[in-house]
Amino acid sequence: MLKALFTSGTRLKLLAHFFNHPFRSFYLRELQRLLGESLTPLRRELGKMEQIGLLVSRREKNQKYFRLNRDFIIYPELQNIFSKLCCPGPGAQRVTLVSREDDRPAPARETRPIELLR
Repeated sequence: MLKALFTSGTRLKLLAHFFNHPFRSFYLRELQRLLGESLTPLRRELGKMEQIGLLVSRREKNQKYFRLNRDFIIYPELQNIFSKLCCPGPGAQRVTLVSREDDRPAPARETRPIELLR
């Protein structure tokens, strides 16, 4: 469903990851490792999202860290969309968007990111 709305699979993975971790900052190589994506598409999508103001960045030593801009004009709406997919109500089937580092089933009480892309 979301892949039809967001034409870039890399962008979708990034958005899902950032909305699953809205208060954390990540650097490029860390995102590459976590999402299993190549550097070039990650860099391109991060740049686009930073340019429109969805992400903000800061430099620390030799790393550029990105995080969600919670003051972004449609942040609440995007958060609502991703929160429904990440944490559905009781009785709903869980969907995952970003890849996990392993494919073992998660314990029932553990919250995992959403996985629509494989």
